[in-house]
Formats: sequence, structure tokens, C-alpha cells
Amino acid sequence: MKFRAWDSKYNKYFKPTYEAYNGKIEELLMSQSGQLLLRTFNDTIHESMFPNRFKVERFSGLKDISDRGIYEGDIVKCEFWNGEAIIDPVSLGFVDCETFSEGYVIGVVRFMPSTGFVLTRAKVVDEYNETIKKVSHSWIVRSKSKVIGNIHENKNLLEVALC
Repeated sequence: MKFRAWDSKYNKYFKPTYEAYNGKIEELLMSQSGQLLLRTFNDTIHESMFPNRFKVERFSGLKDISDRGIYEGDIVKCEFWNGEAIIDPVSLGFVDCETFSEGYVIGVVRFMPSTGFVLTRAKVVDEYNETIKKVSHSWIVRSKSKVIGNIHENKNLLEVALC
């Protein structure tokens, strides 16, 4: 499983360090049981020694239109054109897009075991930038999406997506 981890201690995404010549090695590993391990130059430390420090975000397996990987916690904008239906996996319904020719859905990527990677806290906006519908449940993340930020570094974008 490919993942990234938000490091709440340093308020940034964790980047491994491989500087053995300086005595610095630090990387995150995930055990088969899903527990985090922090491997350093001298030791391997179990996540119980640093509770709630890292927020693991899974890779969706999708890339956006800029070839950027889409992860849990990303804020994504999905555009649609000419009455294209956007499927809602919760109700199996769709937004009636026939009354406008284009627009977008913006929301936060989340993994749901029953449906996979979906947008939550989403809203649908028409071509005039007017909100048509706000939904607290989910929309399927599509490859025509664009990552515009994430929930940690771009909290201002959450105001746009929040219902």
C-alpha cells in the first residue's frame, strides 16, 4: 500500500531521510497489521511511542489531470461538461446536469470501504460559480479531477468545500 503521512509534530508531510554518512536515517514503515514503525539509524520505534503524531493518508491509485497522485485528505475539483452525470454512490442517484452546460464538484478525498475513494463535504457549482447543491455524503473521485490542495496545508480551501 502506498501512503503519505502528515507529521503533526512538524506540521508538514513526512519525508524520509537517508543520510547514513551523517548518522541520520529516518523512514516510516507500515507493518502487515497496519501499524506504523519509525526506523532510525539506531532503532525501530513502534507507533505507540509517538501516539497521534502521524496521520496516514492512502494513495487512491488515481492521478489528476496534472499527473499528480490523489491521496486521502486532498481537496479535489472535478469539472463536468454538457450535462454529464456525476454518480452519487450513496444514493446511486446523479445531479441533474441538464439545466446547465458546465460546472464542477469540489470536495475532500476520503476512503470508504464500501465504495472506495470518494469526495466528502462536496458541493456542486454551475458555470456561473453559483452553488447548486451541497452534500455531506460522497461523490466518486474521477481521473478528470484536479488536486487543488489538502486538508492540512490549505484549510482555507475547506471553506469552499464545506457544507
